[in-house]
Formats: sequence, structure tokens, C-alpha cells
Amino acid sequence: EFNIANRKGITIESVEKDKGYSILPSIIPFNPLNFKNNQLQVSPDKLANSELYKLVFKAIDFDINDLLNTYKRVKEQNMPALLKKTCLIINEKLNDLSTQFNKLFQSNRNKYKFEITLETTSIFLTINLNDTPLHLDKQSTGFKWFFEFYFTLIARNGLKRGYIIGMDEPATNLHPSGITELRKFIKKFAESNELTFVI
Repeated sequence: EFNIANRKGITIESVEKDKGYSILPSIIPFNPLNFKNNQLQVSPDKLANSELYKLVFKAIDFDINDLLNTYKRVKEQNMPALLKKTCLIINEKLNDLSTQFNKLFQSNRNKYKFEITLETTSIFLTINLNDTPLHLDKQSTGFKWFFEFYFTLIARNGLKRGYIIGMDEPATNLHPSGITELRKFIKKFAESNELTFVI
């Protein structure tokens, strides 16, 4: 059939352009990265290589190069106050992300909040639970799984219609009601973004 269509001037590229997605969709396996608490702190010179920070900044649609340029200016001009304004912008975006995280994690009583601290020699991502900082390594397996799922898949930008996401027994460490809600969320998320989840 494609050979006949091709003779009529229809190409794979023209169909993809017309439909807005690739005929051969990308397949994305969900592979947890097993983030550790010590990865929540990074020095400015290692920021660009941090998988966690790349995901966080992608999730809030903040260009990591803008932060690197701010650190360059701070160093060149000896003006650490420049970090304060950038920190406010990032934390405002993280507030919206925290709201979505809580909604999806079905955290009615407990509220999680993500917050960035920018210092001249260090960058800290703090995970707060009801205003109390958490140690990521000491959290439940369910929380750590959802944290990874959220940042590596849901909050990231760049998922395109037609993509297929493969997941091996997702959320088995969550509470049964959390699993039910997560399955509902995955279905809704897939439909609204024209994605396919293979579980």
C-alpha cells in the first residue's frame, strides 16, 4: 500500500508532518535512577552533569544554562546577591510543581514541597514534608518510587504524541488506593497526551 501511495507523491515525511507525529514512535522504558540523598546537593561546576537537576529543571521549564551563566556572573563580578533573584524564580516554579506532585501522590494530610537554595559554592534541593526537611534515603520505598516516576517521566518535557512508555509492574510499593489512583492518572495522562503505556 505504501508503494502505491509513494507513487502518488505521499512520503513518510509528508504523513508525519500532516499527522504531527512519527509513524515509528519512540519507545521509552521507565527505568528508575535510584536517586540518593547526597545527589540533592551539587556544586555549580557539576550542575550540568547532574541527572537529578537536569530532570528538575526540565520539569519546571527552566534553562539550566541560565543558572550556569548566573554563577559565572557571580564569580566574575563578586555579586552573590544575583543568586537571590534566580532562586526566587526557580522556587516559584517549584511551588507549582509541588502542588501537582501532592495531587498525584494523593497526599491529603501531608504536603510535600520542593525548594532550591543557591549558595556561591553549592546548590541544594530540599524536599520538605509539612515544612520539615526530609532525608530522601530514609523515605518509604513507595515515596522514592513515585519521586523517580514523577521526575523521570511525568514532570519532564519532551514527551510527544505517539510515544510508547514501557513500565514493569509500576507502583507495587504504593498503598493500594495509591496504585488505583496512579492507574487512573496514567490512563488520563496517556489519553490527554496521546501516549501509550505498556504495563
